[in-house]
Amino acid sequence: MGTTGEGGVGEKRGGEGGSRLGVEEKKARVAGVEEERNGKEAKGPGAPGIKLLSLGYVPIKGSFLVPLSENSEKSEKEPKAPAGFARSGKSKKQVKREQAEMRRNNASICNALARTGTCRYGDSCKFNHDVEGFLAQKPADLPGDCLFVALTGSCPYGLSCRYYGSHERAAKRSEGDEAPQGAADLKTLGREALLEQRVPLPVPGSIEGEANVLTDDLKIRLRRKEEEYPKSEDILKKMNVKSNKHYARKGKKKGKDNASDFFIEKGDTEVAKSTPRERKKLDFRNKLYLSPLTTVGNLPYRRICKTYGADITCGEMAMATNLLQGKRSEWALLKRHPSEDFFGVQLAGAYPDSVARASELVSRELDVDFIDINMGCPIDLLCNKGAGAALLQRPNKIETLAKCVSPVIDIPLTLKMRKGYYDGKDIVHEFVPKVSSWNVRALTLHGRTREQRYTRTADWDYIEKVAGLAGDLPVIGNGDIFNFEEYNDHVRSGKVSTVMIGRAALIKPWIFSEIKEQRHIDISATERLDMMKVYCTNGLEHWGSDSRGVETTRRYLLEWLSFLHRYVPVGLLEVLPQSMGMRPPAYYGRSDLETLLASSNSSDWIKISEMLLGPTPATFSFVPKHKSYSYKVLSKDERADAGENG
Repeated sequence: MGTTGEGGVGEKRGGEGGSRLGVEEKKARVAGVEEERNGKEAKGPGAPGIKLLSLGYVPIKGSFLVPLSENSEKSEKEPKAPAGFARSGKSKKQVKREQAEMRRNNASICNALARTGTCRYGDSCKFNHDVEGFLAQKPADLPGDCLFVALTGSCPYGLSCRYYGSHERAAKRSEGDEAPQGAADLKTLGREALLEQRVPLPVPGSIEGEANVLTDDLKIRLRRKEEEYPKSEDILKKMNVKSNKHYARKGKKKGKDNASDFFIEKGDTEVAKSTPRERKKLDFRNKLYLSPLTTVGNLPYRRICKTYGADITCGEMAMATNLLQGKRSEWALLKRHPSEDFFGVQLAGAYPDSVARASELVSRELDVDFIDINMGCPIDLLCNKGAGAALLQRPNKIETLAKCVSPVIDIPLTLKMRKGYYDGKDIVHEFVPKVSSWNVRALTLHGRTREQRYTRTADWDYIEKVAGLAGDLPVIGNGDIFNFEEYNDHVRSGKVSTVMIGRAALIKPWIFSEIKEQRHIDISATERLDMMKVYCTNGLEHWGSDSRGVETTRRYLLEWLSFLHRYVPVGLLEVLPQSMGMRPPAYYGRSDLETLLASSNSSDWIKISEMLLGPTPATFSFVPKHKSYSYKVLSKDERADAGENG
């Protein structure tokens, strides 16, 4: 990763910070923006980029812009599936039926048989034992080596591994009989040749075990409601808080222990808790905090951000009630990688009793450094239940919840919230002076309301106002940090302890390096693809190298690409820095690979995933879960005006 990208562009033009414009040149160009806003003609070099900037677009140099007519033709080529239908033209119900049929046939095999070659249930096993039939229909192996065999000598997925053929090759290479094949130089290939490539994934230096895995014993106790929460029961009683007895201990049934009645899925037998770490003093000041991001903020992604300099990471939001029910999918959100040296988990819930019990359970059973309570999530699914941002409508409930949670955990408690629920009705400043008395150790504040979602810019004046009223309570600002200059502007006053970075880290994870090195980094297309390769390797290590693990990795890679494609290389910009609210216009990159990575067409994202993870299954479909509401909506005339210089 360097300060310049492909083609030798992005060189320094004055001042520190990589390719930032000189002060006088920047002033001249800003004056050009004002002329354009006043209806005057912008002249001279950089005029197309200046016009784009004035209309809310990223100011890309005119030589890289795609003409509007060509861009319109390209956008019309992408078919749009009707509501309720996948891109394959089949309804969601049809796809689910086909996937279920594949599982019933030879598309899957008994896990025990695949891993060890034997199954203790023999012919009475309800899973497929037809090895020849399974291998006959199994997709072709992916290029490269199985990371498990390469590092440990054995693969936990056996026959199911999508690198099964490499198991034998690895043995031959250990004897010196075969050498690994090299990969093509992707940045020299044209688009068609590029899309035909199947790129081997890198093998990491080691496999480090993950912490915070739900054990079989704990899962059974939770499902039988045999787990005890003595601290929670005590504080709920003292505070006279109504308690839902559904999650309270019901007592252990007498008789034979039928733990064997539960089907043990893969991953359940992993070590639940690593060697206990020393409890850290919670000090956020000047540390870069990666936001807990639903869906996309998974463990493989957080590992990427750690390599780029993120100091603090937090697991994806987990529902308190689902944790108390022992749901594996929810507990999976709490897993921790050894590289996450300052790690917290985020819980969400509407009721003090369930959140208190879940917090006590997490603090007692898992290896985490702090617990964060979500009071800012804007999605309807959460708010309709009274959780997330809906709590901002009931400040008294926020106080009760915090006072119920803080005494039952032996690690710090933090809160994350927005400035209010409705526009024009900011609320946090009214109760923030007393938050520290609830034994809360830090408050993260997003400078938008729930009603606002991600439209308009974050209100940093309000964030600083709240920080000034918070006393000794550390306040962490959140919203629209996209470059090191914006970071500097917001921490300069000293009112906020640090900032939390979310969407910017999805678009360019190296923002943490930019802030620490105080420069704009022009990362090349090949470096970005290498980053995705490492992500896929992390994904296979985390979710598995069988077909299920490969497709899970693919789905989350595609979700990430729905953000990654918005990055505009520094060397293509007419004016720096780029801001979060700027919409990237269609542009050509400095190589076909860079152009491909900038595509907003989801079918191109699928092709990128096929380069790394092989062809998609016949029933595959993808619609991005996250959609951006952060851009200014332009009229047809404005879009045409912005594109006429292309």
